[in-house]
Parts: sequence; C-alpha cells; structure tokens
Amino acid sequence: MRTFATLVLLFATGVTLAQDYTNAYERQKGVVRIDQKTLCATCKQKERIATFLFDQDGFNIEEQTFDNGEKKGITRYFWKDGTLQSAQGYQAFSNKKLEKDPKAKAATTSTTIQIWDSTKISHEVRYTYAGPRLDKITSMDGEEQNIGHVTNLYYDNKGKVAREEHIDYPQTVPYYKTFKYVGDSVFIEYFKQDVRMGKGKKKFNKSGKLLYEATYNIAGVKVYECKNRYNQAGRILEQNIFETGVDGYGSHGELPGFEKITYRYDQLGKLAIVDKYFKGKVSVTDFYEYVLMAGK
Repeated sequence: MRTFATLVLLFATGVTLAQDYTNAYERQKGVVRIDQKTLCATCKQKERIATFLFDQDGFNIEEQTFDNGEKKGITRYFWKDGTLQSAQGYQAFSNKKLEKDPKAKAATTSTTIQIWDSTKISHEVRYTYAGPRLDKITSMDGEEQNIGHVTNLYYDNKGKVAREEHIDYPQTVPYYKTFKYVGDSVFIEYFKQDVRMGKGKKKFNKSGKLLYEATYNIAGVKVYECKNRYNQAGRILEQNIFETGVDGYGSHGELPGFEKITYRYDQLGKLAIVDKYFKGKVSVTDFYEYVLMAGK
C-alpha cells in the first residue's frame, strides 16, 4: 500500500500529481522526472519552478524548486514498505544560492523532515506514531531546536480522527477542531480555549474523493468554500473556490487566492496543464512535462 499521507501533511505537494503519475506509469521501469513550469499573465515565457522524481513504484523520491532558473531548494524522501520514513532538504533563504545537497539515510524508528539553510538546520518536523497511527507532529526551529508548533491527533473507536489539537509556542493555549462522521460527510467544529469559534463540512463521493467543503464563522457566515468536479476516471477536472482569508478559528491568514482551478490531462491520463483563475481570467498556468529516466 502506498502511503502518501505523511507527505501530504507536510508539503501538500499535489496528491493529484502523484496519483496521476502512478496511474500512467504503473508498468514503466526506471525513474520518472516531472518538470513543473509556470506561465503568469505578465511573464514572457514559461519558467521552471519545480522538478519531481518518482521511482518505478510511484513514490516521490526527490523534489527541487527553482527561482528565475536558479535552484533554490532540494528535498529527498526515503521510503520503507510503502511508508515515508524520513526526508531531508536544503533551502536557500534571503536570495542566497543553494550551497549544499542533502545527504541523509533513511530513519528506522520515526519520520523526520529537516530543512537546512546552507549548513545550519533552520526547521525540522518530527512525526510520532502510536502503533500504525500518526499521533503527534512537532515543528522545531533553529539549531537550538526550539519547539514552535505541536499537533496532536486523537481517534475514535473506528480509527478515524476525532480531534485535531494545535499548540503554538511559547503560547501554550491549545486550539482544536473535532470531527463527526455521518455517511459520506464529515462535520467539523472549531474551538479556542474550549470556546466554539466556527464550523465546517466536507462531503465525499463513493470513491472517497472530496466533492465539497465549506467553513463558517461563529455567526454562520461562510468564510470558505470549495467545489470539486471529476471525470469518469476519477481525476479532478475543476475546483471552484470562495475564500475570505479567514479560517474556522476566526484567524486571518493569507489573502484570498485563486477563485477557480482547472486541470487538463494528456492521452495517457497524466496531468498536463493546470489553469488558475483570478477575477475571471487565467492568471497562472502550470505545465507538467514527463521524462522517463530508465536505469537511473
């Protein structure tokens, strides 16, 4: 079984991309490189922003990021029996060049992600498991490994997440959300210091793919909504998004982003083009180009 859950929790780097690679290259031998290039409304030409490497079993083993053609970051992933074991990456901050490549060995007891700035650890994320279940995520900053954020997960008697608790340091007052599962829907409630701040809902199709999600503030006003549409093969075709920059806890985060995202595939079913809309027009287009690197 291929376990992308940990990878998604960390980077959210396009489950669609990984799944579509797996569908199209199931029987190929060798490493596949996927180049992600982008073209914005004001750009003169396509610019490579990322490169992904997948092994012959469909596992993401390396990611590189670029800015103006210059490599700015690299992360390598180590897998065992279908589960992410560890990853290590280097990131160039403050317009610095990337000076070092990661050289890490797979961990055997826990999952750890390290991001380095040149030769110093700038950020680390540790995953702790209780048996097969993810129990805690701890984010630490700097060489001193100061704890910055902790996420605790609690499960119901069916093995589903019932409560997700967050603690930001040095403040240690937890905020959390609870999950209630009814048929093909999940109902979410958001709390700060045990005070209810908002609510949400997610609805899934028979294949378990997300069809709809929405978040409401304490007054019942919608602050976020996303509707997903899929083709007959189960690949996502379109996302229609409404957002205000406010989350279920009432916190103001990033400014609203794209209002619609459409996905196009090639004849083999691989993700090829993603168009991102802002104010009714295509603002950014991402292109995915595939190269089979047999024998690497």
